[in-house]
Amino acid sequence: MSAVETVRNIYAAYSRGDLDGSLSYCSDDICFTWVAEPNLVAFAGRCENKQDLRRRMIELHDVYEYRSFTPVDIFGGGDRVAAQTVLELTRRDNGKAFTLRCCDIWTVRNGVATEMVEYYDTGLLAAMDQS
Repeated sequence: MSAVETVRNIYAAYSRGDLDGSLSYCSDDICFTWVAEPNLVAFAGRCENKQDLRRRMIELHDVYEYRSFTPVDIFGGGDRVAAQTVLELTRRDNGKAFTLRCCDIWTVRNGVATEMVEYYDTGLLAAMDQS
């Protein structure tokens, strides 16, 4: 399986709401980084393994209703993949709905994701987090 196919499978499972299915394509020691200012948003920093990532993703779903998750563009070469995704979210505690675009950079080795770095609009997320 190519690196692009691996990422497509991760996103397909995640789009269906199958978190464990998406994580099945990730290494046990996946390094997942949200590039964000931790003073602005709660979901910033790194997860150093699959269980930590799973826990953080569940926390995200506790805070935000994911109305949709759409991979827009996925491309790559060798073991590197870049993707743009669009998320339609609603903050559960204040009802604010918004669209968040993300850029994800993946490293995939032997059909398994080993690293992902995600960039997103931290200013937008911080504004939506205000009560």
